[in-house]
Order: sequence, then structure tokens, then C-alpha cells
Amino acid sequence: MNKNLLLIVAIFIISSSAILFLLLSSEPQTSEEEVCFENQKCIVAEVVSTPEEMARGLMYRKRLEENRGMLFIFKEEGRYGFWMKNMNFPLDIIWISRNKTVAHIEVNLPPCKSDSCPIYVPDKKALYVLEVNANFSIRNNISVGSTVLF
Repeated sequence: MNKNLLLIVAIFIISSSAILFLLLSSEPQTSEEEVCFENQKCIVAEVVSTPEEMARGLMYRKRLEENRGMLFIFKEEGRYGFWMKNMNFPLDIIWISRNKTVAHIEVNLPPCKSDSCPIYVPDKKALYVLEVNANFSIRNNISVGSTVLF
């Protein structure tokens, strides 16, 4: 009886460890949102809203696929600053107001590998921030006041 109990405990420990490993090693599930501008140009954006996701953003990624982006959703409107620390490619950053119009744009921001990186702050409040590949705004005639749908 003692051997059977040991065998059951061993099986339980091994199966529990396997389940825990699978849960911890799997990619986090992120949601995506189609973001469209009034000129009908749309991209698919990864949505981030937790402090951890927002702090990491697109840092350390090798690239951002064409017509893809990252959409930051804040709890309230504010003048949220962004930087390009630990980025591997340039970006456009588009701040979007509560009423879903473009409030501010920074174009073709270069990656920053130093300890002291510039922080880009909009001149108007925003509830959402969209990061896209560099010069997306210029190529697609996106400007302050443009309507955004998502």
C-alpha cells in the first residue's frame, strides 16, 4: 500500500509540474483591434492596458509588421509621455483624444539605446496612444484632427 501511495503522489507532482510549466511558458493572450482613419487606412493593433504591458510596449522587439501597431488604452485622459528606450526600429506615435480624433503626432522617432532618452509629450490630452511604423502618418495623410475608428 505504501508503494501505491508513493506512486500516486509522484504522478500528481509530475502532472502538476507539467501543467504549471505549460501555463507559465505560454504566450500571454493579447487582444487586437482594427484601427481605421477617416481616409479608410486601417491597421491591426495589439491592445495594451495594464501597467506592465504599457511599460514594456514595443521595447526589445525586432520589428513591427507592416500595417500593424500597438494601441495603449488609458483609464483617463492625460498628457502621457512616451520614449524610445530599448527600441530596435523607429516609430510614429499618435495620441488620440476621448472623442477619437488625433490630438498630437510625433513622426519617425529614432530608437534610443542610451540611459538618457528624450520623452515625447503631447501638447493636448489623450485617452489612447497608437504606435505604428515610422512615417505611417505621412504616407497615409494622418494629421491632427483626423478621425479614428476602433
